[in-house]
Amino acid sequence: MTATKLTAEELIQQLTEMSREETTEVLSHLKKAELVELAKVAGISVDRAGNKDRIIGQIANHYGFRRLNKAMAQRPDMVR
Repeated sequence: MTATKLTAEELIQQLTEMSREETTEVLSHLKKAELVELAKVAGISVDRAGNKDRIIGQIANHYGFRRLNKAMAQRPDMVR
């Protein structure tokens, strides 16, 4: 990845710990081809024919929903 001087694997590791806004900011510095390659390495299905913003959104949503699902799984049971 040219913009951040990180490998795709290193960048993916960082994205897992970032908020959606931080993820979007970091990914906005990459070229479309780099975003497609990042998605491929991460195993994320993206619209390769879509524009750069759409691909960024798809990647950011992937990690955002992962964090959300993890937080939901860890919440305490509801007391009735």
